[in-house]
Amino acid sequence: MVLGVTTPLDADSPPNVVPSQTPLPAQQLPTCHNHTLPTACYTLTGLVAVGYLWKHTALNKFTTAFSPAVFLISGMPDARFLSLGVDITAHLTEAHTKGITSVAFNENGSFLATAGLDGHVCIWDVRTWSLLDTWAAKTPVTSLAWFTDHALICGLSDGILASFHKYEEGRAISEISGYWAHHHPVEHIACRASGRVVSGAQKELTVWDWNVNTHQTELVKKLPIPGDDDAGDDLVEGVIADEILITGVFWLDTSLVVTYMDHGIYFFDSQTWTRTKTLRPKLEPPRPIGRSCISPDGELIAISNVVSGFDICRLDTGELYRSFEHEIGEKEYATPVLFIHGGLAIVGGSAVGRVGVWYIESRMELVPLRIPNRCKVLALASYYDSQEDRFLIATGIMNEDAPSATVIWTAIPEQPATPPTQNEKDIVNHTPRGREQVLLIRQGWVFAYLAALGVLAAIFYALTVSEGEEREAFDAVHFDEWE
Repeated sequence: MVLGVTTPLDADSPPNVVPSQTPLPAQQLPTCHNHTLPTACYTLTGLVAVGYLWKHTALNKFTTAFSPAVFLISGMPDARFLSLGVDITAHLTEAHTKGITSVAFNENGSFLATAGLDGHVCIWDVRTWSLLDTWAAKTPVTSLAWFTDHALICGLSDGILASFHKYEEGRAISEISGYWAHHHPVEHIACRASGRVVSGAQKELTVWDWNVNTHQTELVKKLPIPGDDDAGDDLVEGVIADEILITGVFWLDTSLVVTYMDHGIYFFDSQTWTRTKTLRPKLEPPRPIGRSCISPDGELIAISNVVSGFDICRLDTGELYRSFEHEIGEKEYATPVLFIHGGLAIVGGSAVGRVGVWYIESRMELVPLRIPNRCKVLALASYYDSQEDRFLIATGIMNEDAPSATVIWTAIPEQPATPPTQNEKDIVNHTPRGREQVLLIRQGWVFAYLAALGVLAAIFYALTVSEGEEREAFDAVHFDEWE
């Protein structure tokens, strides 16, 4: 019997009797087209994508993508840090009588250093937030950087560079040395493990070899200011030499990267000290670089633009990647910006007591950190304590002529119901193996998406063809009967 096909009623048939259904002769059936090949292609595409996903991500990596502990895949932030707010842990109020200019955690997170306009440099114990050491200069301290876990280098407003060497935990500062290095306030310092230090003071950029154990310092190179070398630099119209301002210095693997407020981003070879590249951030309209920070992988640069908030650009091309509007307050203050969570997010200060946190890929803004009395925050530092699984943010308050505190914020993430796997730990801690797994999982998501599209296309195609063939068969039979 052919479904849906009946013989017509005979004139002599009783009105309430349903006629029997008989199959049509073979020659009356419409010819069906062969759609097996397209359907098989769609299905095969989906199966290949699923197979790639299964082989190259493995079951444990695929399930890792759904774990609450590492919901940072595909640009999503770590869900554990989003499940609760960030709380104020401490107010460090004992030391500074004027505004705080710089804060920094040492590499192992045991100490926090703060510097201020009052000329004080303070060392705090991160475990108890007690004040360990204090050193007082005659002029404001404008910058600081940890050279090692127990050695600190500071820049002063009179151009002096000073180092403090602490030999043992719990002891007072044991060694102090310094010398006059610049004609302007030293506002930017960057150190690398080899003993090399770069310092920026307005337009002056100098590289040093520094040995904190022997207190010996050797000048390596005074790098030229924009327009003074032979690299074909085009000076910004209306900007005179005295207005050239360095806004950031950073070490990469083989390069020194320097940002200028109006002249863009300069790259120097760290062996020959020749300028290899100059970039202008591709921003419309053009905006100055007030402060800057480079991501841990060296691919992105965060810019405090002194106008509307923060811009994220690609370091190799200068192309704008993300932009975040933020109330920064008074324009004369360059608000700090800092990469956190291994480069997945940024934190930015302001002059209105509002510290913002944004996740870069998802553009998600977390609840801002509110500073009491809308105080200016012009110094930031962060540290992730892997042993206690907590994330610390230090915000230095700037009250020019009044006592100023450092506010410590702590986020303790909600623990997952099951202990994290080794894959999850690697991803959260941004180890090389973890970054490789993140890439594989992201590829897995792409192929899963393609697999879903392939399967859905095959099903849709099969249903459409089946329905069309049944309609063609029905119409053909009835057309023959009416003839």
